[in-house]
Amino acid sequence: MKYGHSWPFLANIEFLGEMARKASNHPTWFTSGVMITVLGALSVLEFVADKSPEAR
Repeated sequence: MKYGHSWPFLANIEFLGEMARKASNHPTWFTSGVMITVLGALSVLEFVADKSPEAR
């Protein structure tokens, strides 16, 4: 939703536009690049840990 307006195939989806307008009133720390990177890294680690029997 943060970058949806810059991708032509996502720009015409009304739901994403509405969500972006609603999200503009929320704190920006949650949608910052650093936070998205950290959350992405944590999700990758969770995926790897789920697939690894040693990590369980």
